[in-house]
Amino acid sequence: MEVNYDQFIGHYPNLMSPELCDTYIDWWDMLHETEVGGYVPESPTLKTETKRDKLTYIDKHDEELVFPSDMILLNRQFQHDLHHGPLWKTLNLGYRHYAKHYSLTAPIWSDAWKIHKVLPTQGYHEWHFEQCPDAPSRVMVWMFMIHPADEGGETEFLHQSKRIKLGKGDLILWPAGFTHIHRGSPPLKGYKMYITGWFSFKPK
Repeated sequence: MEVNYDQFIGHYPNLMSPELCDTYIDWWDMLHETEVGGYVPESPTLKTETKRDKLTYIDKHDEELVFPSDMILLNRQFQHDLHHGPLWKTLNLGYRHYAKHYSLTAPIWSDAWKIHKVLPTQGYHEWHFEQCPDAPSRVMVWMFMIHPADEGGETEFLHQSKRIKLGKGDLILWPAGFTHIHRGSPPLKGYKMYITGWFSFKPK
C-alpha cells in the first residue's frame, strides 16, 4: 500500500477504488434527482427507506449530506454496514496502517460521517480544527476524495505549511486537535466531492 506520512498527516493515494468512488457519486446524484432525503444505505448500492428527518441537508455554501450518530445507533443494519461494508473496510486499511506507524493503542471508533459536494468558488474555507466542546472525544479526522476538482480544491494545514491535492480515491488522516488547523481551498474549475468523518475515543 502506498502511503506518505508527514507531521502526523497520513496520505494514502488510490486507496478507494474508482468503482466505489463512482458508486457514492451516483448515489448522491440519485438522492438529489429524486429529492429523497431519507435513504439509509445498507451499502452504497442498496437503499433502505427511512424518515426524512433522519438525514439532514445543510446548505452552507456547499451541499452536505450528514449521517448523525444517533441514526447509526438507532438503525442496526446501517451500523452493521458502516463497520463491515466497503467504505469501512477501506477506511480500516488506512487507519490500521496509521495506528501502527504512530503506535496508537487506545480504542477509537468512527460513527457519524458525511458527504460534501463543493462547487467552484464555494465551500467552507475558514481555518478550523475538529475537536470542540461539542465533540471533545474526537481524536482524528478522515477524508476520502471521491471526485477531485479539475483545478484547486486542495486541503491546507496552517502550522504544517502544507497544501495537499488529493486524487480520486485518496484517503487522508490527521489529528483532530488544534495542532492541525486546516481549511479546504475552493475549487477553481469543476466540483469536488468527498466523504469525511471522525475517529473518537470509544465510550466504555
